Amino acid sequence: MKIKKILVILSACFNKICIFLFSAFTTMLQKCRNITGYNIRHIVMKKFLIYLSVCILLLFYCHDTAIAQSGIPFYNGLFLSSDSLYDAGEYQKAISHRLSVIENNKELTECDFYIIARCYALLEMSDSAFYYLNRYVDGTNKDYRSVFVDDDFRLLRKNKPEWTKISDRIEDIFLKGYDTSINGEYALELFRLGIENMRYSMPDISYKRTKEPSLRQICKKQTEVRKDFDKLVRKYGFPTPSMVGDYAAGFAFEIMMYPVIEEEYYLMAKKAFEDGDYHPQKFAGLTDRWLNQNGKPQFYGTVFSSEFNFDGSRTSVLMPVEDFRNLNKRRAEIGLRTIEEDAKMIRAVIPEEYYSEGGNK
Repeated sequence: MKIKKILVILSACFNKICIFLFSAFTTMLQKCRNITGYNIRHIVMKKFLIYLSVCILLLFYCHDTAIAQSGIPFYNGLFLSSDSLYDAGEYQKAISHRLSVIENNKELTECDFYIIARCYALLEMSDSAFYYLNRYVDGTNKDYRSVFVDDDFRLLRKNKPEWTKISDRIEDIFLKGYDTSINGEYALELFRLGIENMRYSMPDISYKRTKEPSLRQICKKQTEVRKDFDKLVRKYGFPTPSMVGDYAAGFAFEIMMYPVIEEEYYLMAKKAFEDGDYHPQKFAGLTDRWLNQNGKPQFYGTVFSSEFNFDGSRTSVLMPVEDFRNLNKRRAEIGLRTIEEDAKMIRAVIPEEYYSEGGNK
């Protein structure tokens, strides 16, 4: 425990130093190679820390800029729902607890269906798992990608015939949610690509019971996803909501965000937004990320840094904002909550100097 405490303290202290060093180093690389943001902070930081201490690396590994997007659904939150019995590995008890609502003349929710399916899959009771997973799929249109990446369903995916049936059903439901004016082929391609993107952008879900890929492997896979996305854009054009629907446009948004936002995509999104054909809040997220990775203060206040504390916890801190005094006015115009509401929601900190100095950084 003493060693762990020492490592946590070292990590917290070292974190402050690294933030300063990497800020300066990233600025230099921006001028030299125009490579910034996520790629630099992960690849360069990882290599740097290895030379100092493997232990500190393990604690410091996840440091990066976190995005807090008010009203922007990156992922459907349903599949993240859990309960204490499931978390404790008491899968049969978790199932019984969920099914007990029927005895009280209540209906099972989609969350119930999903967790019950998870538990049956982990108990290797495939038939029951498929039954409840199908009940979950029968619900209203949602972000079904979690079904394809959730590590709890690894056993079910080995049953090719049944898995193919549920996969085809999901794709059919996905397309039925759009009218004929939507490019269904393009939307489906983005849906499939979005699955791969989620697989590597949320390894805590897709690899929670198996060995998580290395940072290098994740970066490689995200680069491959981006290349496939590039091909789709060249073939069909920039994926706006009017072209591929809201969900598929959201999948494209997630892909564009990492590892860095390419200038051509930001300009395409900006034009679509100006033409009234892009989600305002997503455009705010792209704008702030674009400004941040180019060493400029953000405009809408959607980007927060994540820093280690001395006790090993992490604190999100609002990164520099242009004209902070009028930030909430700009956020209201684009449909975002106040920055104070956002900060409270994600338990983030707004530096006091932003208020006293007007936020002009």
